[in-house]
Amino acid sequence: MTFNQKPASLTSDASEMRLFSSSFEQVEIHMALATMFCMEQLPKLTVEQQQRYLAFELGVLEYYDRVMLQEGLSEKDSGVRFINFLIYYANRKNAELAETVFQFWWSLFRNGGRLTERKLGFDSANDRVNVDGSRKVGHSPVQYLTDAIGFDIK
Repeated sequence: MTFNQKPASLTSDASEMRLFSSSFEQVEIHMALATMFCMEQLPKLTVEQQQRYLAFELGVLEYYDRVMLQEGLSEKDSGVRFINFLIYYANRKNAELAETVFQFWWSLFRNGGRLTERKLGFDSANDRVNVDGSRKVGHSPVQYLTDAIGFDIK
Protein backbone atom coordinates (compact mmCIF):
# COMPACT_ATOMS: atom_id res chain seq x y z
CA MET A 1 0.00 0.00 0.00
CA THR A 2 1.45 3.32 -0.99
CA PHE A 3 0.54 5.72 1.74
CA ASN A 4 0.56 8.99 -0.15
CA GLN A 5 -2.50 7.93 -2.11
CA LYS A 6 -6.00 8.71 -0.97
CA PRO A 7 -7.81 5.78 0.63
CA ALA A 8 -9.25 3.32 -1.84
CA SER A 9 -12.97 3.75 -1.48
CA LEU A 10 -15.31 0.79 -1.35
CA THR A 11 -17.97 2.70 -3.22
CA SER A 12 -15.89 5.46 -4.81
CA ASP A 13 -18.60 7.95 -4.02
CA ALA A 14 -18.88 11.14 -2.05
CA SER A 15 -21.14 9.54 0.56
CA GLU A 16 -18.25 7.51 1.98
CA MET A 17 -16.06 10.61 2.23
CA ARG A 18 -18.93 12.42 4.01
CA LEU A 19 -19.21 9.46 6.38
CA PHE A 20 -15.44 9.58 7.04
CA SER A 21 -15.63 13.34 7.57
CA SER A 22 -18.52 13.01 10.01
CA SER A 23 -16.74 10.21 11.89
CA PHE A 24 -13.54 12.28 11.95
CA GLU A 25 -15.44 15.16 13.55
CA GLN A 26 -16.97 12.87 16.19
CA VAL A 27 -13.54 11.47 17.10
CA GLU A 28 -12.08 14.98 17.25
CA ILE A 29 -14.85 16.18 19.57
CA HIS A 30 -14.33 13.16 21.78
CA MET A 31 -10.56 13.64 21.91
CA ALA A 32 -11.02 17.35 22.69
CA LEU A 33 -13.21 16.40 25.65
CA ALA A 34 -10.69 13.78 26.77
CA THR A 35 -7.75 16.20 26.65
CA MET A 36 -9.44 19.35 27.95
CA PHE A 37 -7.91 19.22 31.43
CA CYS A 38 -4.48 17.92 30.48
CA MET A 39 -3.44 20.17 27.59
CA GLU A 40 -0.37 21.40 29.49
CA GLN A 41 0.93 17.86 29.97
CA LEU A 42 0.49 16.70 26.37
CA PRO A 43 3.60 18.41 24.93
CA LYS A 44 5.65 16.85 27.74
CA LEU A 45 4.68 13.21 27.11
CA THR A 46 7.45 10.64 27.02
CA VAL A 47 7.70 8.37 23.96
CA GLU A 48 5.95 5.65 25.97
CA GLN A 49 3.13 8.02 26.93
CA GLN A 50 2.81 9.21 23.31
CA GLN A 51 2.35 5.59 22.25
CA ARG A 52 -0.26 5.11 24.97
CA TYR A 53 -2.04 8.27 23.77
CA LEU A 54 -2.09 7.01 20.18
CA ALA A 55 -3.35 3.60 21.33
CA PHE A 56 -6.13 5.33 23.30
CA GLU A 57 -7.01 7.34 20.18
CA LEU A 58 -7.06 4.12 18.14
CA GLY A 59 -9.60 2.73 20.63
CA VAL A 60 -11.78 5.80 20.09
CA LEU A 61 -11.43 5.32 16.32
CA GLU A 62 -12.44 1.68 16.72
CA TYR A 63 -15.56 2.73 18.61
CA TYR A 64 -16.64 5.27 15.99
CA ASP A 65 -15.77 2.81 13.22
CA ARG A 66 -18.12 0.30 14.80
CA VAL A 67 -21.04 2.65 15.39
CA MET A 68 -20.79 4.90 12.32
CA LEU A 69 -18.96 3.11 9.53
CA GLN A 70 -19.70 -0.63 9.56
CA GLU A 71 -23.45 -0.91 9.21
CA GLY A 72 -24.43 -3.29 6.44
CA LEU A 73 -20.88 -4.22 5.38
CA SER A 74 -19.42 -7.70 5.06
CA GLU A 75 -16.48 -8.54 7.34
CA LYS A 76 -14.03 -8.14 4.45
CA ASP A 77 -15.49 -4.79 3.38
CA SER A 78 -15.64 -3.52 6.96
CA GLY A 79 -11.92 -4.28 7.37
CA VAL A 80 -11.11 -2.37 4.18
CA ARG A 81 -13.27 0.56 5.25
CA PHE A 82 -11.58 0.68 8.67
CA ILE A 83 -8.12 0.74 7.10
CA ASN A 84 -9.30 3.49 4.75
CA PHE A 85 -10.71 5.42 7.70
CA LEU A 86 -7.40 5.11 9.59
CA ILE A 87 -5.57 6.48 6.54
CA TYR A 88 -8.12 9.28 6.15
CA TYR A 89 -7.95 10.20 9.84
CA ALA A 90 -4.14 10.05 10.01
CA ASN A 91 -3.81 12.23 6.90
CA ARG A 92 -6.34 14.78 8.09
CA LYS A 93 -5.16 15.03 11.68
CA ASN A 94 -1.44 14.39 11.58
CA ALA A 95 -0.37 15.68 8.13
CA GLU A 96 3.46 15.45 8.33
CA LEU A 97 3.40 12.41 10.64
CA ALA A 98 0.47 10.67 8.98
CA GLU A 99 2.36 7.68 7.64
CA THR A 100 4.17 7.06 10.94
CA VAL A 101 0.94 7.33 12.94
CA PHE A 102 -0.95 5.09 10.51
CA GLN A 103 1.82 2.45 10.58
CA PHE A 104 1.80 2.50 14.40
CA TRP A 105 -2.00 2.09 14.49
CA TRP A 106 -1.92 -0.60 11.82
CA SER A 107 0.73 -2.52 13.78
CA LEU A 108 -1.34 -2.31 16.97
CA PHE A 109 -4.51 -3.32 15.16
CA ARG A 110 -2.91 -6.19 13.24
CA ASN A 111 -0.96 -7.56 16.22
CA GLY A 112 -3.45 -6.85 19.01
CA GLY A 113 -1.08 -4.45 20.74
CA ARG A 114 -1.76 -2.07 23.61
CA LEU A 115 -5.16 -3.56 24.27
CA THR A 116 -5.50 -1.91 27.69
CA GLU A 117 -5.10 1.61 26.29
CA ARG A 118 -7.27 0.81 23.26
CA LYS A 119 -10.01 -0.56 25.51
CA LEU A 120 -9.85 2.59 27.64
CA GLY A 121 -10.26 4.66 24.47
CA PHE A 122 -13.14 2.52 23.23
CA ASP A 123 -14.84 2.57 26.64
CA SER A 124 -14.38 6.32 26.99
CA ALA A 125 -16.80 6.66 24.06
CA ASN A 126 -18.93 3.57 24.65
CA ASP A 127 -19.57 3.93 28.40
CA ARG A 128 -21.07 7.42 28.27
CA VAL A 129 -24.64 6.13 27.96
CA ASN A 130 -26.63 3.73 30.13
CA VAL A 131 -28.49 0.77 28.64
CA ASP A 132 -31.72 2.81 28.67
CA GLY A 133 -30.08 5.55 26.58
CA SER A 134 -29.70 8.07 29.40
CA ARG A 135 -26.37 9.81 29.94
CA LYS A 136 -24.18 8.04 32.49
CA VAL A 137 -23.62 10.29 35.51
CA GLY A 138 -19.94 10.83 36.29
CA HIS A 139 -18.67 9.58 32.94
CA SER A 140 -15.46 11.43 32.06
CA PRO A 141 -13.35 10.74 28.96
CA VAL A 142 -10.59 12.69 30.76
CA GLN A 143 -10.28 9.98 33.40
CA TYR A 144 -10.06 7.22 30.78
CA LEU A 145 -7.31 9.12 28.95
CA THR A 146 -5.29 9.87 32.06
CA ASP A 147 -5.57 6.21 33.07
CA ALA A 148 -4.34 5.17 29.61
CA ILE A 149 -1.43 7.60 29.57
CA GLY A 150 -0.54 7.09 33.20
CA PHE A 151 -0.65 10.52 34.78
CA ASP A 152 -2.85 12.45 37.14
CA ILE A 153 -4.48 15.75 36.32
CA LYS A 154 -4.32 18.36 39.04
